[in-house]
Amino acid sequence: MINFKYIYFLLFICISFNSFSQVINIEYTSNSLTGGACIGERHKITLSQNTYSRLDLFDYTTIEENVELTNTGYDDAGLYFEIWSPKIPDNLNRNNVNKYTKGRRIIKIYYLSRRTDVMNITEVLIDTKQKRYFFTELASEILCEKY
Repeated sequence: MINFKYIYFLLFICISFNSFSQVINIEYTSNSLTGGACIGERHKITLSQNTYSRLDLFDYTTIEENVELTNTGYDDAGLYFEIWSPKIPDNLNRNNVNKYTKGRRIIKIYYLSRRTDVMNITEVLIDTKQKRYFFTELASEILCEKY
């Protein structure tokens, strides 16, 4: 006889592991990581099932990208980081990769320690290398001159 409680439990575990979702509240932004002025801007950043989205809570514009985790590690300050890069479709040939990644971002998320409090998020536009920094309240107390 099949034990349905066991099957439901296994199904719940599988769904739980596949539905990783993280919401990060941003309070300040800057074009410089250190020594720069931080501007009070509120954003809601969500990383869910390989989709990165950022909602500007002032004008309600949204960016959304399909991403995949490409690297993790610790920086010189001991902060844990994850790098999320655009997910390139499997059927895209090499010649079209540059066209596909134009205007897309590499996302670097910094944590106090592995998967704990988020400190900041760096977005890097692939084609221009332009960086934009997003700080949580916790990181802004350490890194920002607030304006």
